[in-house]
Amino acid sequence: ANSYSKGNITGKEYVGGLAGWMFNFNYNGEISNSYSEGTVTSEYHAGGLIAGFSGLKVIDSYSKGDVTGNNNAGGLIADVHQKGTIENTYSIGNVTGGKVVGGLVGNNYKGAISKSHSIGNVTGGNVVGGLVGANHGGGEIIKSYSKGSVTGDGEAAGGLVGNNYANEPITDSYFEGDVTGIEKVGGLVGGNYGDIIKSYSKGSVTGDDMVGGLIGGNYAELTDSYFEGDVTGKEQVGGLVGAHYGQEIIKSYSKANVTGIEKVGGLVGDSYYPIVQSYSVSNVIGEQYVGGLIGRNLASISESYSSGSVTGTIMYT
Repeated sequence: ANSYSKGNITGKEYVGGLAGWMFNFNYNGEISNSYSEGTVTSEYHAGGLIAGFSGLKVIDSYSKGDVTGNNNAGGLIADVHQKGTIENTYSIGNVTGGKVVGGLVGNNYKGAISKSHSIGNVTGGNVVGGLVGANHGGGEIIKSYSKGSVTGDGEAAGGLVGNNYANEPITDSYFEGDVTGIEKVGGLVGGNYGDIIKSYSKGSVTGDDMVGGLIGGNYAELTDSYFEGDVTGKEQVGGLVGAHYGQEIIKSYSKANVTGIEKVGGLVGDSYYPIVQSYSVSNVIGEQYVGGLIGRNLASISESYSSGSVTGTIMYT
């Protein structure tokens, strides 16, 4: 508690601004009211405050400075494992890495993140997120946000989370800024396999395949969430969700300018599961399978609507 570090740190593996790797067998350790200021550079597992930990609580702490790594890089923490808790924390700075890169946490496995945020630009290859790169296991995100830009040159880039495989939902969280990627690109989450509730994204989203204002590729339930901004892609492009492969979209909306080539929709580009009480107020431009609400639909739609202009140049508009 009440500890800090100032200065630039460089190493090869598990390099953190305050600590490298920390482990507690009883799951009752705690870091509180602590901070790090300076740059952190490592080949693997680079964290602005801590490189990695298991069974600890990090509360009321922060990091300021740029973080550069290869695999697993995080503005605050590179790796969170086994019942970790992150609460009332933040990171400010740019994070650059290869695979699994996050503005706050690179890899979150069974960690609970609440009331935390990151501000800065996040750049990587696969699995890149403004707040968390990869979120899985019992990873929970509540009342947290990210602001800045997210750029990935591979699969799964998201304003808040790159890939979300968590059993627990993302709730009351948001991203504001621009996201650029290739496949599974979303304003909030790139590839989503866990429920999302009362969350939003504002800004621009650009990619090739499975590109959505909120979610690129969705395999779970989405409720009371929205996107406002611009979405540009090639195939499976939607104002809210690019490709919808799982469960329901409920009481959600998009207000967007959506531009793509094939399977382009104001709300969803390509839908295989029901949409309920949702709407889109969007301008949509595409070539084939273009719709104000959905580009191509293979499921039920109820109590939903769209308004705005729709332009298609080939067929199925």
